[in-house]
Amino acid sequence: MGNDDIMAISMLFLSNKTSIKGISLVNGVSSVNRGYENINVLLTYCGVNIPILSGYTTALVPNNTTFPIQDRKRAENLTLLSNLGIPKNKLKNDKQIGVKSIASFISKNITILALGPLTNLASIIQNQGAKFKNNVNQIILMGGGLKKGNVPPSRKAEYNIWLDPQAAQIVFNSGIPIIMVGIDATSCVPNSKEFVSLISEIQPNTIFGKIIKAITLGNTTDFDYFYDPLAASLLFNSTIQTDSKQGQINVSLKGDDIGTTYLNACSNGNVKVVTNVNSERFFSLLIDLMTL
Repeated sequence: MGNDDIMAISMLFLSNKTSIKGISLVNGVSSVNRGYENINVLLTYCGVNIPILSGYTTALVPNNTTFPIQDRKRAENLTLLSNLGIPKNKLKNDKQIGVKSIASFISKNITILALGPLTNLASIIQNQGAKFKNNVNQIILMGGGLKKGNVPPSRKAEYNIWLDPQAAQIVFNSGIPIIMVGIDATSCVPNSKEFVSLISEIQPNTIFGKIIKAITLGNTTDFDYFYDPLAASLLFNSTIQTDSKQGQINVSLKGDDIGTTYLNACSNGNVKVVTNVNSERFFSLLIDLMTL
C-alpha cells in the first residue's frame, strides 16, 4: 500500500457509485504485515470498518525483486500523512483473513480494482478456476505498459508486473475481461506543480478529502504520476479513457525484459489497454471529490 494506493482507496470511499466489499493486501511497495497495520489504522481513523484481507507475502515464484528502499520507507511510515494527526498505535480491527478466504468475498457481478502485484488473484484463479471467473465482471488493474515501464535502469517493465510476472501472466491469460491502466495512460496525468498549486487553496470537508490533499501536497519525491488514482477514476467516469487497444497481453518471464508486457492486438482479446485519457476530466474529478 503506497501513497497513491491510499489516494485511490480514499477516492472510492468518497464515491456513491461504489460499494466496497473488502481490501486485500499483497507484497508490493509495503510488506503485507505493515500494509495491514497501516490500512487498519487509516480506516479506523476514518470511521470505516470493512474486511481487510491479508494476502501473499512473496511472489508466486519467489524472487529478489523489490521496490527501492526509500519508496518502502515512505509507504510503511505513512510519511505523506504525518500532518493529519493519525494515531500511530495499532487500532482494533479483527477482520484479517488469510488469502484462501479472499475468494469467499467474490460475489456475483463484482469488479476487482487491482492496485498492486497480481499474486492474490493468480492464486485464486489457479485454485477456483471457473467458479471465480464466473463471478467477476471485470478487473481494472494498474500495471504494465506498451511503450515503456518505470523499473530502472532499462524502464522496460512496470513495478506491479515486474514484482510477480508469473502471477500477471496467469491473470492476463484468465479470460476475465481486464482494463489495463499502464504507463501509457498514467503518463497523461503527471503530478504537476500547477495542479499542486491549484488544490493548495482547497479546504476539504471530509477526512478522505483531507487525505487526498495531504498526499498530493506532500508528494515531492514519491510518485511522478497519479498511477492508482487514474485506475480508480474509471469506476467513476469511463469517459476519462479516450483511447485504447484490444487484445491479449503476454508477460516476459525471463531475460533482461522480465516483467515487460506485450500486446497481441485482436478484436476478441480479453484485455483493453488504456492508451490515452482526458487529463482535465481526471483532475476535475479529484477536485470534485476533495470538495464534497
